[in-house]
Amino acid sequence: MIGITGHTAGIAKYIFDRFNCIGFSRSNGYDIDKEEDRLRIINNSRNVDVFINSACSGYSQTHLLKDFVEHNPSMKVINIGSRVSEVILPDTHKHLINYQKHKLALKIACQKYGYEYKWFGYVATERVLRELPEVEKISIQEAVSIILES
Repeated sequence: MIGITGHTAGIAKYIFDRFNCIGFSRSNGYDIDKEEDRLRIINNSRNVDVFINSACSGYSQTHLLKDFVEHNPSMKVINIGSRVSEVILPDTHKHLINYQKHKLALKIACQKYGYEYKWFGYVATERVLRELPEVEKISIQEAVSIILES
């Protein structure tokens, strides 16, 4: 069984719809911005085989990983990062600077604590197809393969 955050949209929804999952998102009462909700996520994930830390809300994705380190360090946690944490942003992409900082913090925490950090470029989710039709992207299936390989 898989535990996953952000299961109502994008890559996480694709995984949730196709695998045996427990989903955690604001829509069902779990807000990763709130410490008490992150702790409930951890407590309600004790019986999953793997946890996918997918929802991104500022630094909360990194806070959730740190909470796993503190409260359930043996849990296999796969953290969904971004290629943006690997590059120097051109001036045309400065609007991504905060997102880049959030994903870079997650990457550093993963390295520090020894957790998986999976990253890729744009993924052909409904939102990306609608908002960025001109950018190169990988399919959702390719992203899921990257996430679940190991």
